[in-house]
Amino acid sequence: MTKFKKFTLIFLVIVVALLGLAGWFSYSASYSEGERMGRIIKVSKKGIFFKTHEGQLNVEGISSNPNSLGGVTSVWEFSVDGGRESLIKQIEQAMRDNKRVTIHYEEKFFQFSWRGETKYFVTKIEVLN
Repeated sequence: MTKFKKFTLIFLVIVVALLGLAGWFSYSASYSEGERMGRIIKVSKKGIFFKTHEGQLNVEGISSNPNSLGGVTSVWEFSVDGGRESLIKQIEQAMRDNKRVTIHYEEKFFQFSWRGETKYFVTKIEVLN
């Protein structure tokens, strides 16, 4: 094997390894973690080829505007990994019971369409009294 072929082979192996590492990192690494509190208003399974679980949380708050009627709401959208069936059932039950919940989530660096419609993935749910 000539030096050029050996160098080319080593270079290609390094490039493929770096691309694989970058792909794994962008798919699995989290940018941030956090939690949000509110009521779940929607849970759905979407997709034609890749089925994803999507949801919406009504994040309730109190307005600091004295002219406001008091409540301010905003909708926060999230995704759930497909293999987390027990978590999906907990989310659906909390929505049916109209319970306030705390949702723990991870924000991913990138959104991949086969994984979910958002970068926010629920990792845990707590039902509040």
